[in-house]
Amino acid sequence: MIILAIVALSIVLIVPPERKLNRAKDLAGGSTLVYQVELRPGDPPDLMERVRQLIKQRVDPQGVLDVSVSVVGSNRLEVSMPLASGQSRALRQEYEASLEELTQSALTAERLERALRLGGAERAGELERLARGSAERQAELQSGAVAFDAARAAAEEFAAARPRFEEAIAAAGRGVDEARAAGLPQDVVALLEENKRAAERGLEDAAGKVARANIALSEVRGRIERSGLTAAEVRAALELSDRDRFVTNERGERVRVPSPRERAVGRLKASHPELAERIDAVQAKYVSWQIERRSFDDPADLKRIMRGAGELTFRIAPQPGELASEAAAREQLRQSGPRGARSAEARWYRINDEEQWFDGLGSVEEIERARTDAPGWFAGRFRLVADEYDGELYVLLYDTPGLRLLPGEGVGGGVSGASLSRDEQGRDAIGFRMDPLGAERMRQLTSANLQRPMAILLDDQVYTAPNILGAISESGQIAGNFSRAEINYIVQVLNAGSLAAKLSPEPISETSVGPQLGADNLRRGLESGVVSFVLVAGFMVAYYFGGGLIAVAALVVNALMLLGVMALMGSAFSLPGIAGIVLTFGMAVDANVLIYERLREEVLRGSDLRTGVRLAYARAFSAIVDGNVTNLIACAVLYTTGTEEIKGFAITMSVGVMTTLFCQLYVTRAIYDLLIERVGLRKMSMLPTAVPALQRLLTPSIAWLSARRVFAAVSTLAVVGSVVMIWARWGDLFDTVFVGGTRVQVTFRNDPATGRPMTMTRSEVSELVRSVAQGPLLPLREAEVLPQDPQADQVTASRFSITTTISDLPAVSAALTRVFEGRLDQEPVLSFEGSGQAQARADLVRPVVTGVLGDNIDRPEVRQSVAEYVGGAAVVIGDIGPRPPTLRSLQERLRRIRNEPGFGDAGARRWEVVVVDGDPEAVRTAALLVRDEAVSYFDDQQRWAAELRETEWRLVREALTRERSLSEVESISPAVAAGFVAQAIVAMVLSAGLIVLYVWVRFSSLRFSLATIVPTLHDCVIAAGALAAAGYFYEASPALASSLGLLPFKVDLNVIAALLTILGYSLNDKIVIMDRIRENKGKLPYVSAEVVNRSVNQTFSRTLMTGGTTILASLVLYLDGGEAVRAFAFSFVVGIVVGTYSSVAIGAPLAWSRRGERGPTGARGPAAGQGASAGNGAVPSLPGAAVAS
Repeated sequence: MIILAIVALSIVLIVPPERKLNRAKDLAGGSTLVYQVELRPGDPPDLMERVRQLIKQRVDPQGVLDVSVSVVGSNRLEVSMPLASGQSRALRQEYEASLEELTQSALTAERLERALRLGGAERAGELERLARGSAERQAELQSGAVAFDAARAAAEEFAAARPRFEEAIAAAGRGVDEARAAGLPQDVVALLEENKRAAERGLEDAAGKVARANIALSEVRGRIERSGLTAAEVRAALELSDRDRFVTNERGERVRVPSPRERAVGRLKASHPELAERIDAVQAKYVSWQIERRSFDDPADLKRIMRGAGELTFRIAPQPGELASEAAAREQLRQSGPRGARSAEARWYRINDEEQWFDGLGSVEEIERARTDAPGWFAGRFRLVADEYDGELYVLLYDTPGLRLLPGEGVGGGVSGASLSRDEQGRDAIGFRMDPLGAERMRQLTSANLQRPMAILLDDQVYTAPNILGAISESGQIAGNFSRAEINYIVQVLNAGSLAAKLSPEPISETSVGPQLGADNLRRGLESGVVSFVLVAGFMVAYYFGGGLIAVAALVVNALMLLGVMALMGSAFSLPGIAGIVLTFGMAVDANVLIYERLREEVLRGSDLRTGVRLAYARAFSAIVDGNVTNLIACAVLYTTGTEEIKGFAITMSVGVMTTLFCQLYVTRAIYDLLIERVGLRKMSMLPTAVPALQRLLTPSIAWLSARRVFAAVSTLAVVGSVVMIWARWGDLFDTVFVGGTRVQVTFRNDPATGRPMTMTRSEVSELVRSVAQGPLLPLREAEVLPQDPQADQVTASRFSITTTISDLPAVSAALTRVFEGRLDQEPVLSFEGSGQAQARADLVRPVVTGVLGDNIDRPEVRQSVAEYVGGAAVVIGDIGPRPPTLRSLQERLRRIRNEPGFGDAGARRWEVVVVDGDPEAVRTAALLVRDEAVSYFDDQQRWAAELRETEWRLVREALTRERSLSEVESISPAVAAGFVAQAIVAMVLSAGLIVLYVWVRFSSLRFSLATIVPTLHDCVIAAGALAAAGYFYEASPALASSLGLLPFKVDLNVIAALLTILGYSLNDKIVIMDRIRENKGKLPYVSAEVVNRSVNQTFSRTLMTGGTTILASLVLYLDGGEAVRAFAFSFVVGIVVGTYSSVAIGAPLAWSRRGERGPTGARGPAAGQGASAGNGAVPSLPGAAVAS
């Protein structure tokens, strides 16, 4: 029942696998960025962990993304993200489409104008359609129609009367002039002048009537437009937090306080009841996207977030009644939002976490009262000017020099650290320290503003606003009646600002895998896993018959448990992790082999099946545990020192080891007990017992020690040859991860004519790469070019890996993107007039001052109406190249980046792209039209230039010139490479040392430790030598080498993982032999030659079988796992083959002690056999071999 329950639980945990099983970037596509952290003497020991937590909070504040942040080495952070899945992108498109459909009927000035210009029944019908069933809106529209008619009538009346008034004015003027010339009396002249003034007053009255009518029409238009629902409003509401809060009401009941999102959406539905169902539908689409969304759409988004956050500022807060413009600021906030309410002296800033401010309000009624009267509550409790807008709380803070402290105004990093402290009354408080650059400015700010609130902001969000009790210089204290949670919150904020300054502004290394390559890796990994499972299972059934079926059942349970545990832990599967699963299948069978071979021995000695099973499990137990513990040691070291992908391998292997122990020692034993006790099984046949010849072959009687000199000579030649190969290829043996440099993978797009991927030969690609090898890119002449998944000739492919020692990733990527222009399957980088200039040129970003586009951009032939954008900006995007894009692609690029975190304000602006030259399928020149309700050219030209012109120009440059990731990118700086070298050395030395220590303790013998570790190191050296030799073989005969799966392999972190796995696994078989030697030695004080030979002969079948099943699984991984794990699999296959040999040829002789030995066979009479268990009879010497040394 326990086993069935575990199987059921595992299935529940992993189904459906596409949602329950996470994939790392090498399977899902994604990127890894490595940043350096500046450490100084005296920094606290937990600094790196604090920086890690800060970065995690920065990139994933809601905790819903699969973005991992881990500490690498002593001063580096590794940030990894998978790319957004295809389903996530599809759900986002559905959400955007539903949002556009919801808001496309919003009343814009253009739509209203068109409707009002209609007449009679046509107008009435259009207004009824625009009202969408709302009686209130219908009434407003009717008012608009009346105002429009009045304005039009006034304009027509004025147009008709104007010539008469002008003629009367002119005639009266002529009369005055003539009367003066004729010398008429003054009273006559005065009468004529009065007639002129009366005509002028009549004209002014007529014009005033028109102006009043137009003002009335504008007011009605404004009300109607504001009553419409825009995409920006809906998006802002949905992007609010959906986190609920629960409090206890006055009756002691636990009550839910609605989340900010729920309140904002509720207000939208209350304002637009006719759209309530459609708003709910859009929200459902948004929630579905957010549930599926696990990452950013592009690694550039992640880098921008890493660059653009973590700014700590301090601002004095005006107290209620202090500012004369407070009422106007509140009204502006309610009408135009926080950006539109900015004045010359103060701005509104959003509160980061309102729960921290409402802490202490124990009932929902108190919270609702505080919300309903936010201005009064904040004024009374905190002496702050606060108000609410769109479901969020805002605080008014000064934005003038002398009342603020900004990084650009001499503060450097600001706070250098913060921690819990005690105030004068012994209460918990927050102590903080300023850096030297900020200390004097802080003293000036605080000494001039004693007993006033000073807000602390991170990324322009208000976290707290304590009162200034005294001047602060190098250190200060924030005191008050704070809870421990509030103190931890504020300390975290202060430390976040100081820690942000310690992070390098750009990543020092970057690796990326495109979604197509990730999908290919996943497909190959799964294929190799399934094939290896089938082959190993088939082999076990063919060899062990019924016992093989039991082993396969345990293997299935093992696989389910492994996947279930991984899903429960939330660990992501990497390609090396899948390799770990494949190896788990091979090594899981090893335990079965040890048990079954013991069972065969016991049955051959005459034991019944029940006794044989009991003895087999008992005597195999120690060898199984020892072998798996050594694997766990290697896995622990890999996890401690490896990258995220290698950690994935280590986690998978570790979980596999634990599930293997459970399944082989418990599950199989439970099945045997069930069959013996309940079913009455009394006999179990195997292939060796069914075929006597095979039985004799697997139980040899050979004096292995007599060949030790031959074995030593062979091993010496192999080791020396391997060392020579490694030394000869030393310059190009190591991957960029150890020497620094860049590796990119170019994937060619489909040929439109054939629909198939474009192809090139290796020589053609090499020639193109060498063509750009100039100046700083000169090392590209020596770049290594390898075809990926080549065709039959082994040199033609649609995908190539290019590796160079140049560490400048942007330069290499740009050069390769340029040289393979037209062939790459990616979004091209676009150039346009002024694209190389960071600052906007006045002739390229124009203010929209008239309603015709051409009049604003000096293109009089372009007569498109832009009345909606008057007061906004027109960005001219001219001479777009290298090939004109489609209008749709331009819109998608701009939409994508406009909605990203770095351009948050731009997301709420009205915008559109107009084709100026070309057509929608080939745009040569375009104009981006933008209007911001809060920023008008006519109101404040300086602010327009700073907030609209510069932001939109930066947005256009970022959207069109951003370097899109190649299908795979890896850039490692020399400093990072040196760190990886140190990690690899530490990993190898630490693994070997821990394993020696374990074996020494386990066997209580240094000799046994050396007999296990020396041949294992021998295996690792030869595996590395074979890896080096493969490169020479590939250069000599590429076609033949490729047909055999050989490539010019390089030592990377995967190969180090393979060597450490060899270190652990190769010990497994050696420990089996050592364990049998210890058993056969009994109480004998030394290990005789006869004991060694007998032990090797008795374990010979186990050596072949355990090595054979693992080699079988590894070969599948080598042949079908793809290039990404080819070097790993090759190293492991060689290591296991050599390890099987070295267990007998190197390990066993090292365990032999010469004390008391006589004769070439080691026979010395009775003493030689004291305490020995039953053997295999006489042990003849090999022909021509001698034992004596």
